[in-house]
Amino acid sequence: MGPRKFYDESEQTSVFKACYYSRLNEFVFGLNKILAGLSRDMNAALRNKYISDTI
Repeated sequence: MGPRKFYDESEQTSVFKACYYSRLNEFVFGLNKILAGLSRDMNAALRNKYISDTI
């Protein structure tokens, strides 16, 4: 009875960890996409400013 209960608990924690890490990966991926978009916008803005300043 004891070992079975222990196994069930460890199984639950591994499932929880899997869910947690997949959520974490999604969050980090989304954050990277946002940051990439921001840096792209910043680069475009800086490039446009540089072009308008030099002309």
